[in-house]
Amino acid sequence: MIILNINSLDAAYCGGKPHPNIDNNNPIYTEDPVFVASVKNGKLYQVGRKDLNNTLYIIHLWGTNYQRG
Repeated sequence: MIILNINSLDAAYCGGKPHPNIDNNNPIYTEDPVFVASVKNGKLYQVGRKDLNNTLYIIHLWGTNYQRG
């Protein structure tokens, strides 16, 4: 028999705030995502530039848990 405690929850939480003397030097992507590929219940997009080694992938999934795999 397996007993699950559904009253507990593990989650990330941030109670702080940004340090006022530290700048964010990470790039802000303003271009539209580029379509890369698709499957039945998902699409893959890419932003950033591969030649600068700062590519970010965006995955858009939909459907039930079973349909998403």
